[in-house]
Order: sequence, then structure tokens, then C-alpha cells
Amino acid sequence: MEDLFEDLIEADGAHFLGTIITLDQTTDTLEGNILHVVDGQQPLTTLPLLLAAVYSVLKEHIDQLDEDTRTDVTNLGRQLVRQADQQPRATPQKQGPNLFDYLKTLEDAGLPVEGEWKPYYPSRRIAKCYRYFRSAILELAETRS
Repeated sequence: MEDLFEDLIEADGAHFLGTIITLDQTTDTLEGNILHVVDGQQPLTTLPLLLAAVYSVLKEHIDQLDEDTRTDVTNLGRQLVRQADQQPRATPQKQGPNLFDYLKTLEDAGLPVEGEWKPYYPSRRIAKCYRYFRSAILELAETRS
């Protein structure tokens, strides 16, 4: 996660994250697409955590933002969580506590998702990744002010 954050900060344009392979498991097109990730789970989980951290930091400073940026923050939240049913647009595999940790982290970021705190949540990867991104964003903001 540290390498990804540094790469994104230092990138001059596009950044290659790797290959993502999915299987389409959509059964009802009215319900939306359901893609099962065969390869590329890590970036597809890590990037929403990074965006949730960005959302969280911006939301804490919403009163200091101009109207266009406030709209961007609202839209970012809608990109992470569907407004209609308040479900994340992407979810990690349901093995172990991953899904619980992911939902709790989105809730902690201030997104309209109901998470459930499970034992040892703060010490697991998803929570650590989110906390790292938040602190790195805050540190970056301080150095650029």
C-alpha cells in the first residue's frame, strides 16, 4: 500500500495497476452487473480504501471547500456506495472477516454503510490499509500547505 500511494503521488499521468480478470456472473441486468474477480482482488480492494480515505479527509474539511469541490466529494461518495440501497459498488470476497472489515471501514470513513465491528478489526489488513492512507493523505496535505 505504501508503494502504491507513493507511485500514485509521483506518477506523471496514467499508472498501471496490473491485470484484472473477471467472470461475469450477472443473472438479472436490472439488478446491475455482478463480476467475480479471478485475478486482481488486491487493487480492487485497495483502491476503494484509498478513495474512502480521500473522502473521509475531504468530508472533515467540507466547510473549507468550494461548491464544486463539495459536489465532487458527494459524487465520490456515490461512486463508492450506491445511493439507492446504500451498498458498496465493490465488495471483497466474503471469506473470513474481509467483508465485515470492509463495510466497517467504509462506515468509519463517513459513508452511508452499516458496518459491524468484529474482534481484532483494528489489527487486520483492511483497517490498517485505510488508516495508512488517511495518515498519508493528511501528511501530504500538511507538506503541501
